[in-house]
Amino acid sequence: MKIVTKVEGDRASVELKSSLVGSGTDDFCAAIGQVIEQECFHIVLDFGSVTMIDSRGLEALLDAQEKCKRLGGGVKIVHAPKKVKTIFKITRLEKELSIA
Repeated sequence: MKIVTKVEGDRASVELKSSLVGSGTDDFCAAIGQVIEQECFHIVLDFGSVTMIDSRGLEALLDAQEKCKRLGGGVKIVHAPKKVKTIFKITRLEKELSIA
């Protein structure tokens, strides 16, 4: 999975270039781990290129959110396509995650 990360101070933007499914989730977790290691606890995830997310991807998002909240930050999802927003709604994660 291709991921583009930009870090500015304690904030980071992470752009996913494909769906968050299967083994791509491992790449996502590694990228988030690197961002957190740089003490960036406010993360914006650009989902503009994400067309699908599976249970592993949902779990990875919740883990990232939990870690950032514990450290005084949070995760915000932007540009999520309608199909992905529907998955968040069906799984009731729209209430757990910040989705713009």
